[in-house]
Amino acid sequence: LLSHAGPNGGPMAGFFTFALLFNVVVGLAVYYFGSRFLLAFPAAAVDDTAVGLSASWDLTDGNSLRFFAALILVAGPFMLLEYLGAYLGVALFGRALFSPSLAAILIVVQQALYFIAIALTTTAASITYRTLKELDTAARAAAGETA
Repeated sequence: LLSHAGPNGGPMAGFFTFALLFNVVVGLAVYYFGSRFLLAFPAAAVDDTAVGLSASWDLTDGNSLRFFAALILVAGPFMLLEYLGAYLGVALFGRALFSPSLAAILIVVQQALYFIAIALTTTAASITYRTLKELDTAARAAAGETA
């Protein structure tokens, strides 16, 4: 399919392949580092000032690959659908046949997928934060400490 990304394959196929691979590599790096800071956002939502970016990094230490995998499992399918939508728009319709109304529909669908991915990611982070907070509270209570 990549050979159809431009007129007769052409230079657009190579550019599209490079852009896709670059986006995947950079996207995975962003998701990895984002997964390390993920717990700071639900903590901020409930005014837990003890969990900032550095504390989130420390809390995910030792489990960073699990957090990364969970983030990919939650948001990955939506990223894949977004990439496929962009690719199909270029591969099937090309620049000359690509209508503005179809472009608008694809943009709306992409935005909807982003919002769903954000909602699911936020939910997963909140559940993880709540579980870790409960475990921390139970460990402190067992050790006789106050929260």
